[in-house]
Amino acid sequence: MTQLLETSPAAAAKAIGQLSVVIPTLNEADRLPAAIKRLMAAGVEVIVADGGSADNSIAIAQELGVKVVQSEPGRGKQMNAGAAVAGGETLIFLHADTLLPDGFDAQVMSALCREGVVAGAFRFQLDDRRMMFLAVANCLACHTAIKRYSCAEKHLNKSADSPSSL
Repeated sequence: MTQLLETSPAAAAKAIGQLSVVIPTLNEADRLPAAIKRLMAAGVEVIVADGGSADNSIAIAQELGVKVVQSEPGRGKQMNAGAAVAGGETLIFLHADTLLPDGFDAQVMSALCREGVVAGAFRFQLDDRRMMFLAVANCLACHTAIKRYSCAEKHLNKSADSPSSL
């Protein structure tokens, strides 16, 4: 039986180690400052992995005092380049136009202290309240719920079939 561990954010941080957030960028100068400032306020390591921006993305990241690594274009290549220079034991990969919720660091650490948890995601939410965007957000929420149910069902079936995984 899996047991969920209740832990304080400080205990979780000590157990899991430092968080590093890698932001792959390509011409994200308009969006980058808000994402970086929110992450810096949480005290996590921030790494901008740039894939050849023609705008001021690199200069903005440097001005804000975060690590910058340049790589070939391509989200996967950029994420790998950022991960290679990360000092944290726990990595978050974040789009430049995404703002994590307040307290995200404690939420991540708490989730990773649970037995069997090795990855996670935050619920998708848009700040644009127009009907079209609300519909997109609701469709993504349904998709996530279905995938979560499907994955949980597969895990339960696998566990029932092989007692050694219990």
